[in-house]
Amino acid sequence: MVRLTPRIVAIFLIEKTSSGSNFVFQWPSQPQVHFQDSPRSPEDVSVAMDILKLEDEEVQEFDGAADESHVLGYEKGFLANMLSPRPELCNQKFEMWVDGLTFLGCPVHIGPSGEWVKRKNPPKNVEVSSLVDPFGIKEDSTSAASANLSELKINQSKPTSSMSLFHVVFVLNVPTASIYRPTINTMYESIVVKLVTGLKYEQAKRNYVENECKHIRKMNERYTNQRIPFDDFCREIPLHSNLASILVTTYEALIHLHTAYLEINHSINITLLWPMTVSVSSLDKLELQERSPTILASQTIFNEEEPSLIEPSVAPYWSLLLLQDLESIMKRLPLSRNSLLASFITEARPTSTFTDIANSLGISLSECFLLAKHLIHWRKAIAIPPLLIRNTYVTSPTADLSKLESDARLFARTFPSLPSLPTFLAILSFKPRPFVSIIPSKDHESTYLEMLAWLCRRNWVYEQNSYIYVCVTPEIKEKVKEAIESQSSEDQDPQLLEQLRQDDGRESLIIDPHSASLLEQKWVQAIAYEKGPELASLFLSVVKYFNGRYALQTIWISEGLPRKSMRNVLNEYQHYLVRWYSW
Repeated sequence: MVRLTPRIVAIFLIEKTSSGSNFVFQWPSQPQVHFQDSPRSPEDVSVAMDILKLEDEEVQEFDGAADESHVLGYEKGFLANMLSPRPELCNQKFEMWVDGLTFLGCPVHIGPSGEWVKRKNPPKNVEVSSLVDPFGIKEDSTSAASANLSELKINQSKPTSSMSLFHVVFVLNVPTASIYRPTINTMYESIVVKLVTGLKYEQAKRNYVENECKHIRKMNERYTNQRIPFDDFCREIPLHSNLASILVTTYEALIHLHTAYLEINHSINITLLWPMTVSVSSLDKLELQERSPTILASQTIFNEEEPSLIEPSVAPYWSLLLLQDLESIMKRLPLSRNSLLASFITEARPTSTFTDIANSLGISLSECFLLAKHLIHWRKAIAIPPLLIRNTYVTSPTADLSKLESDARLFARTFPSLPSLPTFLAILSFKPRPFVSIIPSKDHESTYLEMLAWLCRRNWVYEQNSYIYVCVTPEIKEKVKEAIESQSSEDQDPQLLEQLRQDDGRESLIIDPHSASLLEQKWVQAIAYEKGPELASLFLSVVKYFNGRYALQTIWISEGLPRKSMRNVLNEYQHYLVRWYSW
């Protein structure tokens, strides 16, 4: 699966007043674009002009660095007009592809009666806390404390506005067609909509966006008159404008794939995050440096294509590993408003399964999964198999060795009675073995499991899983061949005979028993009945998982088998099984 990244080039702020459209602000001051396809195409510009009813003389191109009047090779006045669509195209997704760049946003236009948002009466007796996301959008705690329910509605006496439209535009460069649509949709749903919602709320309530635009334009004029270099005054503006600072913070967070914590007008707190898995199942050499903080885990209970889906037979037996310490997560959580989530976070331990947590809190498993997915989305946790002392854990190839010295000091402060971090890593990298073998005594189990969770959280170790392939020996092939050839010609399957003719009789692996060919199915049957009927039936029930993709730890859970039965299959058929180890 291709890893999606924001591919952001710049962020623009556009407004429209009675005097026309204005290009208010941009970040960065000098956007960098590296096109992989053809350069600027006149046809793209022509289409944009037709849609927006622009005249030819309004289009002026500029090939060079950005300045007071140009950016990305375009005159800013032209961009302001192009990015100020007609009212019927506003308050919805805006997407325009021009010259290899995508201009994405949600232009907000004032309503016919002078309102910025449609007022909806919330249900009576609804607390403010029930309307906010603990890691999403929420009013500042100080203002919320003094606010009553009527203040949640947009004040009936609306502030007058001379601005009719504002548009925060995200300029993206998505060079590959296969990832274009997923990237655009992710940016719009996860970033654009949330940011615009907060800005629209503050504009409706306090004329925030309009006042900020006026303030930025005045600063632009002053810096231009004082002949201050363009790059210098671009850096100065975010220091004196809350909105400009918000756009800069958003851009930098997307560039570095960090979380953006925004405070709009000192009134609304918004958290923006580019959705990205904190664990991966495979790495190539080029990705090792890029994903050094990424946890290795090939098994997951959540479907990446459909996040709402889970593996129902396995998920109850999985666990949750918090990726930050409890205090750090609680600090950003309004505890009085989210007691269930707070209790869930406190109860979640990597040694307890979701079933254990649900039983302890007295909630259903579906509620438990909902809370877990919320924390996973905000990169506060990851779902893992429970940490068990009988499992094997080894050092991670994606561990960031540059952090060894600092992490060693932190490890020593956290676990002062244990050997040093380098000592433990050396032990775990020497020879894979069950974790219990390095625990001195039963009294040390809880401390060592806490240490193991610490190492997993900081990506120093991962659980080593076992994977199985079916190996077909020449003896099995010969036995099946003789059985087929002994049949009468009427009973022989032509397709099976052709597959038999093409096989060279040497030892081979069955890559996927679940979609095996006719001949491979015969081999699997022959292997199964090398043992008694009871074991053969057990083998045939689990052989579909022997394709190198299912960890042994998940197979017995998926089939509802006792561990002892799974061990019997592995022991009795070991001559026909190839085992390999990975994360």
